[in-house]
Amino acid sequence: MSFEKDLISKKLMILDGAMGTMLQQAGLKPGDCPERLNLEHPEAVKGIHRAYLEAGSDIIHTNTFGANRFKLGAYGLGDRVAEINQSAVKLALEAAGGKALVAADIGPTGRMARPFGELEFDQFFEAFAEQVRAAVQAGADLISIETMSDLMEVRAAVIAARENSGIPVMAEMTFEQGGRTLMGTDPATAAIVLDALGTDIIGANCSGGPAQLLEVIRLMRTVTDRPLVVQPNAGLPYLVAGRTVFPETPEGMAAYVCQLVAAGAVIIGGCCGTTPDHIRAIRDASRGLKPVLTGVGRPAAVTGRSRAVVFGWEQVLIGETLDPARRSDLIEDIRSGRMAEVFDEAGELVKNGASIIGVNVDIPGIDQPKAMALAVAQIQAAVDRPVAVSSERPDVIDAGLKAFHGKALISIPTEQAGNLDRILPLARRHGAAVLIKTGENSPPDGASGRSDPAGQIVKKVLGHGIPVEDIFIGHMAEGGTIGQVRPWRL
Repeated sequence: MSFEKDLISKKLMILDGAMGTMLQQAGLKPGDCPERLNLEHPEAVKGIHRAYLEAGSDIIHTNTFGANRFKLGAYGLGDRVAEINQSAVKLALEAAGGKALVAADIGPTGRMARPFGELEFDQFFEAFAEQVRAAVQAGADLISIETMSDLMEVRAAVIAARENSGIPVMAEMTFEQGGRTLMGTDPATAAIVLDALGTDIIGANCSGGPAQLLEVIRLMRTVTDRPLVVQPNAGLPYLVAGRTVFPETPEGMAAYVCQLVAAGAVIIGGCCGTTPDHIRAIRDASRGLKPVLTGVGRPAAVTGRSRAVVFGWEQVLIGETLDPARRSDLIEDIRSGRMAEVFDEAGELVKNGASIIGVNVDIPGIDQPKAMALAVAQIQAAVDRPVAVSSERPDVIDAGLKAFHGKALISIPTEQAGNLDRILPLARRHGAAVLIKTGENSPPDGASGRSDPAGQIVKKVLGHGIPVEDIFIGHMAEGGTIGQVRPWRL
């Protein structure tokens, strides 16, 4: 059975429920590796798949949530990533028998990204790419990235899935009771970033339960027209005599189905604490319902880690003094790697009204990619604002985009138009917007600017498949520190 992208526009799809909950009922002991069961007790895993299929699941997840090199390494299984992932896909395919889709389940690594932890983008990317390649080789129908709280990690996972498979990619974040992820990301920001990356289906899972995720889905729908998926926990768990109990009954979960569909969810399932009984109730409650395709469109927007800048909602200004060409006192700070001036100046720019922080480290004789990554990390530590990375070298721009946790911009002066074919693929890969910098008194907008250098760049950008909502024009007055940014309009 293959995934048809137009299928979810015609009917609601039902996912399965918790794998861990069911494995524990099947005898998995605390501290054991759930993914080891794919090799040692395959019939137990297949039995869980069959139970969810009988309950009405259209899509079942493989038992690979923690089957990445970092988590498996903790059990001495780090060299068996491909074997474990492939065995899990084959078990799910055998159980499905062509009657349901198989989603290769990819969860977080359990490690933190810089500047909060030790891992960098490429380390996340390689770990997820290893999982994706194994799942695709075994015949998975789609990739399901779930329970993510860190934008850098989910960005790496989505890019790894897109670049190592030709199958649809679904990605879900998990939110705390305050409505943000553990790393502070709100639903709208998460949706903007995932949409920009070209994720086929986006949404939320785990979290506190259906009531909490109902509001999350509503907020996501305000900034994206991508298909939305939701997999709530069976409520917030609590301990009874040392045993974890999830309070939400199958009937209680099913009571939210109509509201979730009205909010925009077209794929519904369950996460921690849910069982085949919960999925059966959700299936029954969904009968006769049709997907609600609101067609809200995607706004012109960029983001930090936990804050979106949406054009049309606020005036957008860019701070441009983080540029050695303008500030000679930054050269030694950047050359030394201290980045103290970068940190302080980012804060000052925000105090002066900057919504976006421009950064350039084109200094001869230094490791510019390393300097760019450090500068972006310092800016993120100082302020929660989108960055606009600028360089004559594509590898330096790439380093900045990898280090950033949100949806960034690539700043391109009109005089650097000859480098576009090397830079624009980076915007596509990372879901970054393009900022065309002009030195004119009035930045071009609409048809009036099509024949000037900025207009020619716009044509090139559109030719690389970058949507018009992700093209911006920026104007910096001579000697100024704060400039205007406006969306390009056809």
